[in-house]
Amino acid sequence: MKFFWTVLCACLLVACQSSDSTEGGNGTTVKKGAGVPQGEAKEVLPVTEIDGSYELVSAELDGKEIKLRGEKKMTFSLERGKLNGKSLCNGYSAGYALGENNTLTLSEFTKGRRICAGKMGKEDNLLSLLENAGSYELLGATALKVNSEKGNLVLRKLL
Repeated sequence: MKFFWTVLCACLLVACQSSDSTEGGNGTTVKKGAGVPQGEAKEVLPVTEIDGSYELVSAELDGKEIKLRGEKKMTFSLERGKLNGKSLCNGYSAGYALGENNTLTLSEFTKGRRICAGKMGKEDNLLSLLENAGSYELLGATALKVNSEKGNLVLRKLL
């Protein structure tokens, strides 16, 4: 029985030594593996003040509220410069960056192409507001408002 536990501990020790992240020479954390050529380190972006999981609470386009009754909520996940989620019908993703004066810039915005009867117009409007976001506001510790030229999205943080 002692032999079994010794072998198990040795395997765990080897597994721990080949973990996904390592400490770089300049003190930054880097990840090895997936998609990074051998010998190159990929920088891990810092956590931002808006990181977290959210759901859509309300939306306004051209001064009018977009009604969300009886529909599945739109979800948002923001983590270290990456945004992804599920809209009324399709998934979406983008990169994001925060700037001075609460500016929000999205890049490489992509969305699914599935067609869902009766939801496409509303989904296009919501995703257009998101894709054209220019700034954000923290509404306390549990909400985020994303602003674009044509309207805004109010998101509730999921705890």
